[in-house]
Amino acid sequence: MMSFTQIHQNNGHEDHDEGHARIQALILACGHTYPAAINAASDLDLFDIIAKGSPNNGGALVSVSEIASQLPVLTSKVSISKLDRLLRFLVSFSVLTFSARSNEDGSIEKLYGLSPTGKYFVKKQDGSPTWASLFHKLSYHPYMARVWLNCKEAVLDGGVDIFKKVNGQRMYEYVEKDLELKNLFQRTMAEISALHMEKILKCTKGSKAYLSLWTWLVVLVKASR
Repeated sequence: MMSFTQIHQNNGHEDHDEGHARIQALILACGHTYPAAINAASDLDLFDIIAKGSPNNGGALVSVSEIASQLPVLTSKVSISKLDRLLRFLVSFSVLTFSARSNEDGSIEKLYGLSPTGKYFVKKQDGSPTWASLFHKLSYHPYMARVWLNCKEAVLDGGVDIFKKVNGQRMYEYVEKDLELKNLFQRTMAEISALHMEKILKCTKGSKAYLSLWTWLVVLVKASR
């Protein structure tokens, strides 16, 4: 027979597991909020603003008010509280870092910085977007969003072209007719290909590098047919 302590410990363990499962289900149910937050942060140049650091204390961490003062579009309706909530949300996914400091008046000021992951969303020196930003924009473009919302069709009809079914044309045909989307698609593919190619060349030396390069080109050609 189990003692009261053993029963209490077992119930506590079960409550912990149930609580973890409930939180995990909530995260999955609200999964769309993460890409929405990344999109908002990119449109507001938050990653680039934070990357510049604080102009006041010369550090890598920036306060909410400092970030708000550097937004690309300043209006009297900018909500500091909602901006702070967006930043805290990105911290929860380890895209940003968080710290706090005490001011002379005793108040606590929140400070945000870039995590190693967040740095991939900072624009290049020439002002062009990185592969991470481009790939995110492409993946959650409205034409792709319609595909994600109809993934069940791949199960119900294994031979269906989901993209064509929901957008009326095959993907490459659809992209070809929209110049803005075509440019985004081509830039994204070019950036990702360059990223992988750089890794391949770093992992090989001498003649092996040329062999890997040739093999990669052959794979790309076959994939495009």
